[in-house]
Amino acid sequence: MNDTAYYRLNSSAANKAAWALRRSFFGRTAAPLVAQLVYYSMKIIPNPILKHRSVRRLGEIAQLWAVLDPRAAAIPIRFGPLRGFSIFNDPSPHFPTFRALGIEEVMNWVLFERAIGPGDVSYDIGANEGLHTLLLSRLCGSKGRVYAFEPWPENLEKLRANLQLNNVTNVEIEPCAVSRHSGFANFRAGPDSSQGRLVDDATQDAPHPDLEVSTTCLDDFVAQAGRLPPTLLKIDIEGGEGEAMRGACRVLHEFRPVVICEIHGEAAGEVVQAVLAEAGYKCFVLETGFRTVHAEESLPQWCHLWACHPGETNRLASLSAVRSAA
Repeated sequence: MNDTAYYRLNSSAANKAAWALRRSFFGRTAAPLVAQLVYYSMKIIPNPILKHRSVRRLGEIAQLWAVLDPRAAAIPIRFGPLRGFSIFNDPSPHFPTFRALGIEEVMNWVLFERAIGPGDVSYDIGANEGLHTLLLSRLCGSKGRVYAFEPWPENLEKLRANLQLNNVTNVEIEPCAVSRHSGFANFRAGPDSSQGRLVDDATQDAPHPDLEVSTTCLDDFVAQAGRLPPTLLKIDIEGGEGEAMRGACRVLHEFRPVVICEIHGEAAGEVVQAVLAEAGYKCFVLETGFRTVHAEESLPQWCHLWACHPGETNRLASLSAVRSAA
């Protein structure tokens, strides 16, 4: 079943009306303009959008509306810093590509623009199909470098295809998972391609059999000849973020990259918070309008955590919460 058929069979009357509007001349003309307006609003006043759920929902609808056209094999991105790129449509009913452009992801784009510049080096840990990889590639420029870490073969194929589709040449794909130690581990697929994770024990009861993948810790990776240390670490690995951070202690102390980490669960959040605190980082939660997270506080069960050294907050200086905490 293609995305159009899936959408029509599994949508409410309101969603079907939105889809019909999107296909109209007005929809095709207005959608990119509305999405651009939301994007620039987020650049100027991000805190109110992130703090209020209803405003976030309206913003998300506007962003998705701009790309809600699953008829084509490749979806053009028509707003924000990824404007001009295209990404192959994922026919998975669980996670169609156009759903990946939610408000938190677009907010990450805004922050990436502030944290990354030409010549910088970014690590995309959990690159998936390459949506963030494409943006990091553009921001780092021809003199910069992006290392995209992705262990799952299906995602690797899509990642390579999306980079080739957009003629990207400054990305180096690393077909491995990032963890506390270098070696091998079992990787378990999730309900969709974005939710796979490392596991301690292999099982055949999952929808897909666990796959043994190679792993690397970032301290070992940076120590290899020819590897450039990161300016930014983006981590989204479905609960494995604590182990990944434990394997990056030297990198955090020595090179002090800006860190964006999607937290999955209380245990992982505690480890990430402890490692960053020990390395002298200040932490901010995106979903609460970049409120500073103090040492005695616990992170939400799920959130996007941004962290940087106090001396590096100028990278995010246009955010009021970060500026006041510097």
